[in-house]
Amino acid sequence: MNHNHYRDILREVLKERQKINTSYSLRAFAKSLGLSNSQLSRILNEKQGLSIKKAKCIAEKLGFNKHEDQIFCLMVQSKDARSKKERDKALEKLQEINNKSLKSSSKELPLEDYELLREWYNIAILELMDTEGFSSNPSWISKELGITSFLVKESIKKLLNLGVVENQSGQLKKTQRILKISQSIPSDLMKNYYDQLLSRAKESIRLQSMEERHLSSVTISLDEDDIQVLSGEIDKFRSHFNTMAESLAYKKGKKRKAVYSLTTQFFKINTGSNL
Repeated sequence: MNHNHYRDILREVLKERQKINTSYSLRAFAKSLGLSNSQLSRILNEKQGLSIKKAKCIAEKLGFNKHEDQIFCLMVQSKDARSKKERDKALEKLQEINNKSLKSSSKELPLEDYELLREWYNIAILELMDTEGFSSNPSWISKELGITSFLVKESIKKLLNLGVVENQSGQLKKTQRILKISQSIPSDLMKNYYDQLLSRAKESIRLQSMEERHLSSVTISLDEDDIQVLSGEIDKFRSHFNTMAESLAYKKGKKRKAVYSLTTQFFKINTGSNL
């Protein structure tokens, strides 16, 4: 959470949702948070505060993890707690968390590198460069990915600025720079990125043949203690899958003809509070 105020977080979430759905309204956002339109409007305009109880409820509805939940609630307390003592204590705790975060994240990518995940097609264009018959012409790329030439040009600018792509006499080439995305990536970017990929996955159901895609699911009831164990197994599989894919892709004489995405979803289906 790279914000100094909880209201900035709410505005950023609203902005991201409106990017995905241009007709998404403040009223719809308020309803998703369990607030009235007028309440949310007053909160965003700093005419009304939040209670810690309501802050926890909003954090849950936004899908924050425990760390994000803690920061969001501390931000609310530092601004809206009734006593100055409570506000100061929350602010002190926030500063303590920020200091620890700065020490532990010194080796992570700068925020501008994370912007690569702002749109799904940035990574896709990067991988497309390894395919047979790749053309640096924005029109060719736009047809391959089903996006406009304008978006392709903007993406190429971003890739060049990040140093992962270079222009060699009009031909786009990947550099040797490797981007390692940390698990502590800002959550609003990650949520938006996955939302875009899932939209592409839904399109593949109707537009691609069974030979071009592989979609499957498992639905099973679990105990709370099993969730972390199974999440770890998914991470192991993803790592193994990536290693195998890279090994196959770099075999001598092998030609790459398509760009694929593997996106896993492991989530709670029921709305109860058992988990």
